Amino acid sequence: MASSASRSLPVFCSADSDPSGGGNSEKELREAFDLYDQDHDGQISTTELHLILTRLGERCTVNDCTQMIRSVDSDGDGFVSFDEFRKMMTRN
Repeated sequence: MASSASRSLPVFCSADSDPSGGGNSEKELREAFDLYDQDHDGQISTTELHLILTRLGERCTVNDCTQMIRSVDSDGDGFVSFDEFRKMMTRN
């Protein structure tokens, strides 16, 4: 299960990407980030990620979500900031 769940965040987010390769505008990135940042504290927690992915019908555990967070958490604080989210979304 972890193998498919570990791709859930990038796969869902990339669905909103511009297929022409032009990337996402800052506004679109902020809207996508705000979808996950349920308490609007400027960071996405494991709990918030799990809540949203569950609502979207993804089958993943809290541990899967922890791994997803770690995969983009460049400063190691256990959360995904908007800057980390933007970097993930604009990778080619």
